Amino acid sequence: MNLADLNVGTTLNIKLNFSVEKISEYLVATGDGSDMWIRESIVPPPLVGAGILAELMKQVKLPANLMHTGQEQTAYSTVPANSDLLASVTLTQYSQRRGAIIATFEANLVDVTQVLLFRAKFSGLVPLELS
Repeated sequence: MNLADLNVGTTLNIKLNFSVEKISEYLVATGDGSDMWIRESIVPPPLVGAGILAELMKQVKLPANLMHTGQEQTAYSTVPANSDLLASVTLTQYSQRRGAIIATFEANLVDVTQVLLFRAKFSGLVPLELS
């Protein structure tokens, strides 16, 4: 589906599971030398946010000229590796202002017992073509 097909309030459910291998790949890619994440089997918070956004982008075709303008993250608890997780991602803003579309998604990540682990907010701006 396309971003323009969604209405404010539309919620998408995204299943996630961060393997230790994925965490290791993330650590190599970011240059994070801490072995704590692997030793404790904990998902680094920036990887949680990136994982939610990556899966959202698989479900929603975003315009090629979308600019990622902001991101907020709140971790309420550690996110364990190799755990089944569910992110509910809601389009909370979609408006046109002065030649651009502004879109904001908010996500809540819970574990299988519905305990809130993480919240994220992603904002983007799409400049409209001038004719």
